[in-house]
Amino acid sequence: MRIRLSAIIVSFFLLALTVAGCGGSSGGGSSNELDMGAASFSQSSITLSTGQALHMVDSQDSGGTHMICIGQNGKCDTNASGPSELADPGMAFSPGTTKDVTFSTAGTYHLTCTIHPSMNVTITVQ
Repeated sequence: MRIRLSAIIVSFFLLALTVAGCGGSSGGGSSNELDMGAASFSQSSITLSTGQALHMVDSQDSGGTHMICIGQNGKCDTNASGPSELADPGMAFSPGTTKDVTFSTAGTYHLTCTIHPSMNVTITVQ
């Protein structure tokens, strides 16, 4: 009986750890993380809350520099509003770089890489 009770306690403890580790992540990163590969983003869209920072990560194995701005298909939108860091010409990222950008206004923002025009992601801020 004593061994069975110990096994039950250990099982509940392991279950609690598993449940605690499951909250809020998607694709291995947090819900506000934007991962960059060699010539693509790992996500096609991300939803943030107003005032939440987007955690941008250029993986160490991405192999090249990225220049990220508000725009689409490799072209910065000079008329777009949004975080000033993402205004034309954008933010430079080299492999291993991480930066946070805060979106303080609700709306839909399109981000692109001017070096890799097929790198596009939609950020929805609610």
